[in-house]
Amino acid sequence: MSDELEKLDGEDSAILNKRGWFLVTYFQTRNGDTGSNAYNLALEKAKSIERQTGIRTHQKGNHTIFEIWEKW
Repeated sequence: MSDELEKLDGEDSAILNKRGWFLVTYFQTRNGDTGSNAYNLALEKAKSIERQTGIRTHQKGNHTIFEIWEKW
């Protein structure tokens, strides 16, 4: 299990890919809804990955998106 979760906020997807990061999955929630459930699910997924993992959080329209990335 991964103990360290790297913050990847503000990073561009293409640059992350060039650095060896690959998007595993994402969770999203509507703004104003309880986002903690989506965030908790994202953390659970990140912890289940044996490689180095990172999380990138960003806003898209009325949603907050939590992306889980894995480094190869």
